[in-house]
Amino acid sequence: DATGFGAHNWTWAANQPWCTGSGTQNDPYIIANLTIDGMGSTYCIDIRDSSEYFLIENCTLFNATNGWGIHLSLTEYGKISRNNIFSNDRGIELLYSYDTEISENDCFLNNWFGIDLQWSEDNEIFDNNCSSNGYSGIRLDMTSNYNIIMRNNCSDNSAFGIELYDTCDHNEISDNNCYSNGGSGIRLLS
Repeated sequence: DATGFGAHNWTWAANQPWCTGSGTQNDPYIIANLTIDGMGSTYCIDIRDSSEYFLIENCTLFNATNGWGIHLSLTEYGKISRNNIFSNDRGIELLYSYDTEISENDCFLNNWFGIDLQWSEDNEIFDNNCSSNGYSGIRLDMTSNYNIIMRNNCSDNSAFGIELYDTCDHNEISDNNCYSNGGSGIRLLS
C-alpha cells in the first residue's frame, strides 16, 4: 500500500518491521518469518530490478492464485530458503535473474510449477520439495543456462518432475528424486 517517492525500494523496505539488513554480502536485506495470504492477487512477494544481496526465509506464502508466491525479475544475489509456498498459480519464479540460491523450500499444490526459471542463469536449486504441483515440480525455460539442480524431491506432479524446455543448455541435474509424476521424471525438450 506504500505510495510516493521511494516507496517499494530497498530503503523503504528496510524501514518496515518485516525487513532488516543493508543489502551487502555480509548484511543482506532479510525478509523473514512472514505469513502472507495472497488473497487471489498476483504476488505474495515481488522483487524487481535489484542487484542488492537479499534473503527470503521462513515465510509461508499462499493463495496468490493469479501469480506467484515469490516472483523475482531482473535480480541477482538473492537467496530463497526454508519457505512454505503453496496454493499459488506458481510457487517461485525467476525471470532474467542470476546468482540466486533456492534451497530447502516446500513448493507444493501450486497450479503450474513449484519452481520456474525463465531466461535465468547461474542459479542453484537444491534440497527443495517440489511435489504435487499442477504441472511440473521444477521447470527451466527460455534459455535458462548454467544452473545447478540437485537433491530435490520432485514427485507426484501432474506432468513432470523436472522439465527443461526451449534451449536450456549447460545445466547440471543430479541426485534428485523424481517419481510418481503424471509424465516423465525428467523431461528434456528442444
